[in-house]
Amino acid sequence: MAENDGFLYELIHDHGRSLLVAGLALALGLYGLSVWLRPVQLQELPLKDASGGTVSLADLHQGRPRLVLVFLVPGDPVTTFALDKLRPLAAGDMAVAGLVMGTQTEAQAFRQQADLPFPVHGLKDVADPFAVQDFIKKIGFSTIAYAGVYSGTVVVLDNRNRILLKLEKEEIRELDRRLAKLR
Repeated sequence: MAENDGFLYELIHDHGRSLLVAGLALALGLYGLSVWLRPVQLQELPLKDASGGTVSLADLHQGRPRLVLVFLVPGDPVTTFALDKLRPLAAGDMAVAGLVMGTQTEAQAFRQQADLPFPVHGLKDVADPFAVQDFIKKIGFSTIAYAGVYSGTVVVLDNRNRILLKLEKEEIRELDRRLAKLR
């Protein structure tokens, strides 16, 4: 091959820096995407039950492979919509539990008033308030689309407390279809 000729030689010689920068950007982008798409794992959050005992996420799973958590705001229409969809699941293959930003007494009152077939736990009785903040923050930032937890937000966890699905706001309308895909 003659000196200074050839497509590859010219490409590297003329555009070497640009190719290097583009390659690095692509590699960093792919790495970032792989980290972002990795399921978020929630730490254990010791909740209180009606008698004041401690309940773990593992307890809430009740031996089932999936745990559906729903964030409840009493009187909110999105919460009501989500509850109507989740009531039948309590007897099925997925465990269901509600979380209320209130005390366990308030959570129990809401459960009775709404006649829910699954447990509801208050987040204000957790001993470490920063653990609650971290728990909610991890759920909030577990998807690219939104960064929050709202009334009716539904989160599905596997048996290692990794988030498999998060639905919030208008996405709750797709709850039946999206849960069916996880079975």
